[in-house]
Amino acid sequence: MARRVRKTHTTLTVDLLGDPLAYAHALPPPASDHDWRLHGTVTIDGVTGGMAWRGGGYGIAIGQVVRELNLWERGDVHRVLEIDRPPGIEDAPRFKIEPMSIPGRW
Repeated sequence: MARRVRKTHTTLTVDLLGDPLAYAHALPPPASDHDWRLHGTVTIDGVTGGMAWRGGGYGIAIGQVVRELNLWERGDVHRVLEIDRPPGIEDAPRFKIEPMSIPGRW
């Protein structure tokens, strides 16, 4: 019998034009690509928070807490942003992708 992988959420919506400060406290200015910044809102199973961005991941900010999204949630957010291209995507944070190094020959 094949193993079924259970997703952790049933609904996920992203609103890049939403005000994240309505759900989260302002974050300190980011010093690097690995620091959180807020842009837009995200709703996961009826819980809305500020959309937190940083190089390599997304998060949901509620109050002073930023929770990093898990693998399934990050995949769905990436699909919404890159395939559906919602309004406000032009102003969304972008991060430089570092090339992977492959050591030696196989």
